[in-house]
Amino acid sequence: MNKKSTFLFSAFLFLTMLSANAQDASKYNSSDVFDLSFLNNPGTVYRSGSGTPGPNYWQNCADYKIAATLDTTIASVNGKVSITYTNNSPDELNFL
Repeated sequence: MNKKSTFLFSAFLFLTMLSANAQDASKYNSSDVFDLSFLNNPGTVYRSGSGTPGPNYWQNCADYKIAATLDTTIASVNGKVSITYTNNSPDELNFL
């Protein structure tokens, strides 16, 4: 190699080492990502700590009965809908 090539190669190596040393050490800790302390939540009467329904869990219900007819000649749909809503909540519903 000639002097110019040697100088450029040396400068390249020097700058590469400087940039490698300039980077901060990572503060990433993989055990933090998989920390199981969030599972220590005891939950509530509605949900257990794992998220399954608890003893006072409730869910409202809606049942639908739909009778419909389609008339393709005039492109219309006619029908009736009956909805039965069951409030299983301990609270009164003021509106739906």
